[in-house]
Amino acid sequence: MQKCIQIREELLSQLKQIPEDDWLIQIQINQSNLTFYEYLKGLKEHDIHHINQIKI
Repeated sequence: MQKCIQIREELLSQLKQIPEDDWLIQIQINQSNLTFYEYLKGLKEHDIHHINQIKI
């Protein structure tokens, strides 16, 4: 569990270094176009879904 927390902290540290304008860059994943921010927000929501499953 501690390793998971450490990796997440490292990820957050890296994300904080991304310039503000880069969050609005459009990316294409398969047939979907979305901003980098929207993509990461979706990953966060997906993680929360699984965390809630574990808590049950």
